[in-house]
Amino acid sequence: MEPNELPEQSLSRELLEELGMEVLVQDFLAEVMHKYEDFAIKLLAYRCAFISATYILSDHDQYTWVFPQELVNFELAAADIPIAEQLYAI
Repeated sequence: MEPNELPEQSLSRELLEELGMEVLVQDFLAEVMHKYEDFAIKLLAYRCAFISATYILSDHDQYTWVFPQELVNFELAAADIPIAEQLYAI
C-alpha cells in the first residue's frame, strides 16, 4: 500500500498496474497474517466485480481464470493458501 492509501484503493491500483484489470472492490473477505523466514505479510482479500482488462502483464508471466476449487492445482504462496481455502468453501 502507498502512504495514505486505503486497502481497497491499493487493490484496485495494483490490479490495474499488474494486469491491466479494472474492478469494483466490494466486500471484505479475509485477513491472513503469515510469517515467512525473512519477513511477515498481512494479506487482505476482497470480493471484486470485474469490469474490464487488457491483460498487459507487468509483473507476471501468464494468467488464467479458474474456479475456486481449481486453486488447489496451482503452486500458491503460503500466505495465499488460507484465502484459497476460504474461496473453496464459498
